[in-house]
Amino acid sequence: MSKIKASTCFLGRLELPVKANPYALFQGIIITVLAFLRKRTSFKKDVWGGRPGLVVPIDFLGIDNDRLAIMCVFGAATGSIFNLITVRDVGQNVWGTAFLSIGTALEVAFLYYPYFGCLASYHRIIGALMGLPYAVVYFSISMTADLQKCNDITTWNEYVEKILPKIPTMLCQLFIMGKFILVLYKEIKEYGIFGMQLFSHDDEHVHEHVKLIRPWLSDHVKDLIKSKPARQYSGIEFYLRKIYNPEKNFKFSTQTVSVVMICCILLYNISIELVFTSSYLLDQVRKATDKGLADNVADPLRGVLGSMIAATILAAIFCMVSLVRFMENHKNCMLRMFKGDKSFIPKKISASQFMIGKGLRYSSYQIGYFLWGYILLFLLFLVICVVLYAFISYKIVQDYVVKFIKGGG
Repeated sequence: MSKIKASTCFLGRLELPVKANPYALFQGIIITVLAFLRKRTSFKKDVWGGRPGLVVPIDFLGIDNDRLAIMCVFGAATGSIFNLITVRDVGQNVWGTAFLSIGTALEVAFLYYPYFGCLASYHRIIGALMGLPYAVVYFSISMTADLQKCNDITTWNEYVEKILPKIPTMLCQLFIMGKFILVLYKEIKEYGIFGMQLFSHDDEHVHEHVKLIRPWLSDHVKDLIKSKPARQYSGIEFYLRKIYNPEKNFKFSTQTVSVVMICCILLYNISIELVFTSSYLLDQVRKATDKGLADNVADPLRGVLGSMIAATILAAIFCMVSLVRFMENHKNCMLRMFKGDKSFIPKKISASQFMIGKGLRYSSYQIGYFLWGYILLFLLFLVICVVLYAFISYKIVQDYVVKFIKGGG
């Protein structure tokens, strides 16, 4: 795809959040309604009956009923923001592009805030009734804007380049809509369509005294008490369980699955971007070769660009394995803590408040370390692939390596 077409698609995608300013009224209405459904717990509780209250977007102390839906909201927001900051407008000031990307990313984050509010609302039916239309309208507008602004694409490669980066975001948005539909179905099935309890039903009093122990953790303790014989696994399953061994009564927290989803979205989008960029440059080298570019210049370029594609794929595979291993290690550490084993916690972290602070910062650190690991793996595999290409393609390199080996290093 040419740079001009990429810029056109970027402008078409950018017009959605920029033109979404009038639609901020609907987001404000949703948040206001949800706020008046909550009561304040500490500040001027006697004013207006304690309303409006603070709309808590994520309940990390809850029972994690909506953890997969919240994970998908994080994934959709991450994919939308990534698509905004990766493509640059042609001829625009660098600082202007940076501030425009930051402002648009903040606006996209505000667009996704009603999802969190509707999912975390104690009035499940009201949250679903407002969240489902909002999700459908936002999904329809975003898809229409993208397809309308890039309808001049004619080749298959351009269609693939246009659609592939958006697939995770689309799947996450569809999952969110399905979650709202499921909530509506369950609430109507339990309380009926015309029952007043359907709209007056409030779970806020249930969450006033939150039980930190999850139901599945109680089942896990019961399984530990019961003695059972060791299970035998087949050959393939035996080795797969060396990478990740699932536990029957263990579920990851909302925070953990959200971090994994963000890392997966970033890994997917960065890998797709690198592969498409390398393929585009390879195509340009091929066209330049047809126009008379010397082979001694074209061959190294093809080798480096091909090595970039191979390094991207290998780094993505290793990062996916590292994510699975992260989940396995996190699960094992949590299970050790459930048994009272805290030997893996650093000795300097003795007070519980410091552990809470470390836990809140852990998510951002994990994402940052994951991205640095991906970059370092990519550079490592790139160097290895370039060296292998040079060794295979150039006789002078082969002779030098042979002499180096014969000379004892």
